[in-house]
Amino acid sequence: MILVLFTSALIPLAAVSGDITDKDLAPVQRNAEAVATVGVSACGLGNPGYPPYPTQMRVSIIGLGMSDRATVLIPGTTVEYYPGFLFEGRLESLDGSISVRFQDDLAARLKLPEGSLLVKRMTTTLDTGEQIDTAAIDAVVSLPQAVSEALFGPNVLSYNAGATIRFRNLGAEFIIGLGKGHTMRSAVVVYSLEGLGPVKAGGTTGQVSIAGSEQCVAPPN
Repeated sequence: MILVLFTSALIPLAAVSGDITDKDLAPVQRNAEAVATVGVSACGLGNPGYPPYPTQMRVSIIGLGMSDRATVLIPGTTVEYYPGFLFEGRLESLDGSISVRFQDDLAARLKLPEGSLLVKRMTTTLDTGEQIDTAAIDAVVSLPQAVSEALFGPNVLSYNAGATIRFRNLGAEFIIGLGKGHTMRSAVVVYSLEGLGPVKAGGTTGQVSIAGSEQCVAPPN
């Protein structure tokens, strides 16, 4: 399985735009966005008697490990990141009227601008139980209760279209996906929702797409 996945990563991929939900790999070029609808209904279902609106969401966008790229250790941690790769992300209401920035606490250690999201070296467990080396954005957004209620509104009960997440690429082209046998719903993961209730839940990814195109933006150091 590992050999198949990493071989796929070596095949050049043409620029794409539009719906990529059923693709196994897709490049996100500089200044393009990875966009996905997400559902948060599990937060309410898992916490009956409490408001269903999440006050914190954690998201990962995962690509294959980049064995040809050097990594740098983040000071004071055991986490490595890939220099030259950088994103920013937002959680938005479906109509786009409310937008809240995702954060990456480890990016702050590098004194990067607020909202910067690193691409880090991580280990991902596949549904087979196999662990593979991956490159991933890992981000969190915190929402005051009133903001969450306004952002999700009645869509909080939707299975996979309660809001939209947008991750814009500010650095080198990044290929997202886990390769053959895995769609983008395995690569865009809302792995933690917290609200006023005691139980954490996972979200559900809906449609995933690429928006925008490459621009002349220098990759960060």
